[in-house]
Amino acid sequence: MTTEFLNSVWTFSFHPHRLCLKVGSVVMLLRHLDVSSGMYNGTRLIVKELQWKCIFCTFATGSNKGKNTIVPRITCYKDKNL
Repeated sequence: MTTEFLNSVWTFSFHPHRLCLKVGSVVMLLRHLDVSSGMYNGTRLIVKELQWKCIFCTFATGSNKGKNTIVPRITCYKDKNL
């Protein structure tokens, strides 16, 4: 089964997929956002502040460790016709 299928399944015993972030949690990027600034797949970040359209983070590892960055929120819209 694909990830897309599993995320689309909803029953009373299997709740919809949802990610809840908290300030101070360590997150890992799962896609390339800006390779030139070090934001690529596998980069670890520490959440500093959560805003409506972006997430303020600090690099946790690598050559950019300690630098601040902004990660835009990416919303996945599902097509109801599929």
